[in-house]
Amino acid sequence: MKNFQRTGLTQQYALNLRGGSNNISWLVAANHDRVTSVDYSKSNKTNFRFDNTLKLLKGLTTNMAVFYTNSESQSGAPAFNELTRINSRYIPYLNYQDETGQPIAIPRYRTDFTDTVGSGQLLDWRYYPLTDYLHDYVSANTQELIARLGLNYTIMKGLDASVDYQYQKQWVTLKDYSDMESFYTRDLINRFTELPQNTSMPVNRPIPLGDILTTSTSEIIAKNLRGKSAITISGANMLYRF
Repeated sequence: MKNFQRTGLTQQYALNLRGGSNNISWLVAANHDRVTSVDYSKSNKTNFRFDNTLKLLKGLTTNMAVFYTNSESQSGAPAFNELTRINSRYIPYLNYQDETGQPIAIPRYRTDFTDTVGSGQLLDWRYYPLTDYLHDYVSANTQELIARLGLNYTIMKGLDASVDYQYQKQWVTLKDYSDMESFYTRDLINRFTELPQNTSMPVNRPIPLGDILTTSTSEIIAKNLRGKSAITISGANMLYRF
């Protein structure tokens, strides 16, 4: 159990600065979160915010704001209950490392077949759960940008008009990486390997030796423009806003 779980750790850092005068006010804020979960998965998230309000003329103010987020994550070790079955059979006691700390293979296929087929010309066809997740993982990167611009004008006491514009963009990149040490890559290459009748001849590998990287990206852009007016009526300790 201890080989696949650890004590989680969360680190948080934050910075806030603000200032201003009669005609301007501003805010700058940033924070960073770093998390290592109990299953060795990792995530990092950084947020940045800038907000500025400026009085242009009597009754006319503008607000500008920018928000940016960058988030990264990477998968960790498999769940322990996924490793306690071999060929759909529950195995109550399994060792994942020997006395010296070296990983022990867990069979995915019949060993009398995988250890002899190919006469040593195939890649190692064994699965090492203790270290496999270090060579086969999924990572994600998400970035988001939001920019806002607003104008507010007080036409007269109790009557306001405003216009707000917002631009939002989000882009996501997913990567599924399996290197040559991972069971997935070795298994895939072995499955498609063509063995010659004469064992002295080299094998033919339609899937060449090398790491496997699958990448996908997506992007979302949204734009919004809104205008509104408001009438405020106050009196007798009551406030009405339309």
